[in-house]
Amino acid sequence: MVKAMSSLALLNLSRLLRIPTIAEVILSFLTLADIVILHRVCQALRDTVQSQHRSRLNANHLLGAFVKDCALFRYNLAFYNGLLVGGAILEFLERRHNTVPRLDVLLEGGPCTTNFIDYLCLKEHYISLDDGDSTLVLHRPTSSDRTIHITTSDTIPIHALLRSSCTTAELSFMS
Repeated sequence: MVKAMSSLALLNLSRLLRIPTIAEVILSFLTLADIVILHRVCQALRDTVQSQHRSRLNANHLLGAFVKDCALFRYNLAFYNGLLVGGAILEFLERRHNTVPRLDVLLEGGPCTTNFIDYLCLKEHYISLDDGDSTLVLHRPTSSDRTIHITTSDTIPIHALLRSSCTTAELSFMS
């Protein structure tokens, strides 16, 4: 007896079986910066760039692996002047899939850090795995291996990022 497939399963199956166009294949090898530069010289790519922003270049795809409410996370991150840095951001910029199990957040020490951690614990159900290091590790019990690492600085995060020995990609992402 054959079971009827749900509409979601059919949609996923149709996406898997769809053959990408030549333009989609070429664009899949470009980084975010390459697509923006290419769009500047070829306005005909406007629809392609917008569709890329709705799909793989959407930050919610990255954040969705770590938090339940991406919009609320982004709001709190901006409210407390936090920055996303590290391997997950580099993968996002290089348009790879989320293979990094940690999300690094840089915050100014003090009430900003405390309030942001309280938000993560209360709304996103993270628990602290503090090991006494300078970085606080938060883990969600329902998630297998995804963690959020909170690093504090003595000044606003962008100044700390510029003063530290970070990669060019991180600096380009913030500019």
